[in-house]
Amino acid sequence: MHLCYCCLDPLTNRNRSAEHIFPSALGGHQVSYKLLCRLCNVRLGETIDAALALRFHETMKSLNVSPDRKNTAGRSARWAAIIYGRFGLGPAGAGSEIGEAETHQMEEDVRRALCKVAVNTYLHNGGLRSLLDAALISFINGSSDASGYPHIKLKDLMSPAQPIHSIRILSQGNNGQLQAELTIFGNAYCSLLLNARYQGPAYEYSYRMDLHRSTGCQ
Repeated sequence: MHLCYCCLDPLTNRNRSAEHIFPSALGGHQVSYKLLCRLCNVRLGETIDAALALRFHETMKSLNVSPDRKNTAGRSARWAAIIYGRFGLGPAGAGSEIGEAETHQMEEDVRRALCKVAVNTYLHNGGLRSLLDAALISFINGSSDASGYPHIKLKDLMSPAQPIHSIRILSQGNNGQLQAELTIFGNAYCSLLLNARYQGPAYEYSYRMDLHRSTGCQ
């Protein structure tokens, strides 16, 4: 029996959900019913996936990429206004003030969402939850004991946006690191550790998704 990797509840026909490997909000189409329960899927979709969608909202518009699901932003209007303002996607909205704590939360949400993409990809392609860093799962869940999970770096690449996402996950095996590298729209790069003390077999997986063709290749 498969378990929800966030809350560890057994997945049944009643509580299982279609979890997008890459967020539907960024044009992802591939789904799995073996990753998250419905409650965790909705909770993370309305928070961290919504922040990630708003982070790349203008890029999606410029590339004519539509989300797989239309209702992707579950934040309140105030949250949406704050996210837009923080990431330069338009005016923050009349009367909205962006506080330091809110800014930090937005940045944290985007990092958590990117970690979720990497974990989704790893588990969907033969990886084991027991070989992941427990702090990484806690970070995705938003647990207070994992606030500021340090093993993730983001940077903007000096290149034009493209309708392409890619991911590569690699480990040489026991006592090494399990690493992931993601590129979103060809110009936003993220590297993170799925486990700094990986105790599993050698692992390598790569995937490149063309959003205009809705296809991917390993």
